[in-house]
Amino acid sequence: MNSHLAGRRRFVLVLGFLTGLAAVTIDMSLPAIPGMVQELATTMAAGQQIVGWFMAGIALGQLPAGLMSDRIGRMPVLYTGVAIFTIAGTLCAVSTSIEIMLVARFFQGIGASVGIVVSRAIVRDIASGKDAARLLTIMVMIFTAAPMLAPIVGSFLVTWFDWRMPFFAIALFGGLMIYGVSRGLTETRQPVRDQHILRQLVMSIAEFFRYRRSILGVLLVMLTAGGFMAMITGSAALIIDIYGYPVAAFGIIFAMGAFGILVGSMINRRLLLRFGPMQIMGVGAA
Repeated sequence: MNSHLAGRRRFVLVLGFLTGLAAVTIDMSLPAIPGMVQELATTMAAGQQIVGWFMAGIALGQLPAGLMSDRIGRMPVLYTGVAIFTIAGTLCAVSTSIEIMLVARFFQGIGASVGIVVSRAIVRDIASGKDAARLLTIMVMIFTAAPMLAPIVGSFLVTWFDWRMPFFAIALFGGLMIYGVSRGLTETRQPVRDQHILRQLVMSIAEFFRYRRSILGVLLVMLTAGGFMAMITGSAALIIDIYGYPVAAFGIIFAMGAFGILVGSMINRRLLLRFGPMQIMGVGAA
């Protein structure tokens, strides 16, 4: 493990926030959905799609981002991704129709996917095994703390200003991340001029399907994330429109779930000192 890099607080902090780009973006924008739906003269069902289109961008952006970062290095891809995230966030804030909003959210998701993939690739470059698991757990703790605050901040921004302000705040966060990347991260992989990168990808996918534990891990993540995203997508309509809670209260209610994730990450970090990742995963799934 490269202790020089992994031990730098700024390094780990920036990686944590890059990993949390998606969570912050989703959670801070949720309180804005009812106001956005009203001003853009659309339906709640269409408004809730800002989560789905964002996640579609994340899903489609991860594979190209990973391939490019392996080929030309981590930093150029990371700068490009965060820049796309920031520009798309600004477009979300000034959208005049739900169609523009959804397209902007899609590209915002593509930009966020780069932060997710490359930050974890950097961890893989400098650590392995339990060292990598501990570093990832620290990153999870960092980015979980941010989503705990994001819905609260988003709720108060909507209350004090209007529904557009959380999107401006998200774009500002992207700009700050560009600065954080420039100050806190360094290149961990040299460019590779390999003409057979697609063949390597196919071989890697084939190897993945031969490794039963990898398939099990992906299935667990899919099931957990699927249920979690279903809850997130309908939370604003349920809490604000159906239950009648004020927008300011939405952030506090939603943050309770993020607090549970933070506690779980802290416990997981301790358990990794005594148990293997697969043992802990099995207990968590049960």
